[in-house]
Amino acid sequence: PHLSSIKEIRMENNLLTGTLHGITMMQMPQLDTLSLSANDLSGLIPGEELGSLPALHYLYVDTNHFVGPLPSQLAQIGRSQLLELWVQDNALSGTVPASYVRFDKLHDFFVDGNKLTGALPPDLCGPEINSDFFIEAPPEAEHNYCDSIACPAGSVAFEGVYPCEKCPGGEAARLKNRYLGQTGSCSDYEQRDVLMMFYDATTKGGAWNGVSDWGDEGKEVCD
Repeated sequence: PHLSSIKEIRMENNLLTGTLHGITMMQMPQLDTLSLSANDLSGLIPGEELGSLPALHYLYVDTNHFVGPLPSQLAQIGRSQLLELWVQDNALSGTVPASYVRFDKLHDFFVDGNKLTGALPPDLCGPEINSDFFIEAPPEAEHNYCDSIACPAGSVAFEGVYPCEKCPGGEAARLKNRYLGQTGSCSDYEQRDVLMMFYDATTKGGAWNGVSDWGDEGKEVCD
């Protein structure tokens, strides 16, 4: 019975491990805020269960180790009441669901620092989302409101959001820098670079059997 009266859970920066139990969350119909930022949580985000909570307005699960897709069920018809959604700095993959346009009152939304691909749903972007990013922007600057959520594929930024720097190289650069909200510098790998990264990743427990000349720059890559 005590679960049904909980309105806020704030346990950020607590070294929490394990997974997020959706069935337990469903027993908290009055839950307004769930803040689990900066822990060591893993597994999937239980979107269907969290999306069924009628009072949930603030969801912070950033800076953890969550994997899998962003759950489309988080935005359920008639129950899409989120005002703030932070999922940045995890290991999420796939695309940002089109269903998130149902979050018509959302004003803070961050997805950078994951392995998300594709493009943000255009109807999700607007001046009301992460509006503080453009406060100091010059009046003549182009305002791509999607950039305040995450920089597009083929670009990078210091924090993965506006202002974004387009990587040189056209379509090839977009393929090499394919994640939304990519931080740091543009990746510009050659074929041999990719092979060597694969070799390094698969020989941590010891060298391959036989002879390997992948690092021999005197040989063609395909040889």
